[in-house]
Amino acid sequence: MSKRIGTMLLAISTVQPPLQQFYNSLNDEQKARFNVIGPEALAARAPSGGNGSPDLSQICGVELLKAKAPTERIAQALKPTNVQGTALDALSDATKKSADFLKANCSVDQTLTPPARVAAMEQRLNAMLEAIKIVQPALENFYGLLTDEQKARFNELGLSQGSVMLSVSIRDAGPSAVADRAHPPVLYIGR
Repeated sequence: MSKRIGTMLLAISTVQPPLQQFYNSLNDEQKARFNVIGPEALAARAPSGGNGSPDLSQICGVELLKAKAPTERIAQALKPTNVQGTALDALSDATKKSADFLKANCSVDQTLTPPARVAAMEQRLNAMLEAIKIVQPALENFYGLLTDEQKARFNELGLSQGSVMLSVSIRDAGPSAVADRAHPPVLYIGR
């Protein structure tokens, strides 16, 4: 997920300067018409079906910020040892810190101008990247303490519909850590 966010930030840094230059070249009437072209207007014109990308502002939404790690569900499914339980508690604490960080640093305000929307998108992505950095060490530590069987159960835990997902890749999991590297461990934060 960190790599995807980094790629999106790179794309924003490519688009932002020419967009700002173009926007600055418009007169007031043109700016007013351009400002109307926003996510709501595009969504209204898009064919229905729900296949569109999620609104990035939802990343900072109230539901995610109220979310917490499903510690009880993980513990019930994995039956952790005392050492693993301590690491799971640390993961839960890191998840709370991450949510608090997002709440403090991730704006949900809808901006009016396209350049301001791109700047808000950049701010949200940077906040997401930092939130991942808060959770990732605790997730890596917890995941590294699991047996192969527990890892398989952990990887299947959050596949239920209606969950909010925070995916954190394991950078150095070792040869036996993940049998299927196409599906790195994911921490699902239930609603």
